Amino acid sequence: LWDDEDRFYYDLDHEGSPIVLKTPSGLLALHGRLADHDRAEALRTHLMNPMEFWTFFPMPSVARDEDVFSNDMWRGPTWLNINLLLFYALEQYGFLEEARLLARMSIDEVTRWYQNKGCIFEFYDSLGETAPPELPRKGAPGTAGGVGFGVIADYHWSAAAVIDLLYAIC
Repeated sequence: LWDDEDRFYYDLDHEGSPIVLKTPSGLLALHGRLADHDRAEALRTHLMNPMEFWTFFPMPSVARDEDVFSNDMWRGPTWLNINLLLFYALEQYGFLEEARLLARMSIDEVTRWYQNKGCIFEFYDSLGETAPPELPRKGAPGTAGGVGFGVIADYHWSAAAVIDLLYAIC
């Protein structure tokens, strides 16, 4: 799954060919401690790049420099469960400053929207520009009939991730 030229792990399609699209799944090799030191450093470089994954609310579901990046569900928004996994992955490799910063930025952005909207959401705009209820989910915000039904509010795994991050850094 490792690409020597891009220095990144890519997923494979159903025929075993690489899907050359940077997503957090390529960073999760850190979580499984699959990357050697050199590859971990390369992944940290991708992770900390503001034009890839280190956005206003880090870890978009697709890297910011990809053509398909948007604010639609799995095309760019931030999911807290991924941030939690990457927090622990960064810690395992000794990237403690980056791990704490990721946790703090995640907690701060969730807090901002909680104070504004009164709940914790399923996913968030990685650029910090659009309120979670206004984000599209598979095509359109808050619509029904196959194109999405809006971002889920009072989302429990997001709340659990925030609690875990708070506990880990306090």
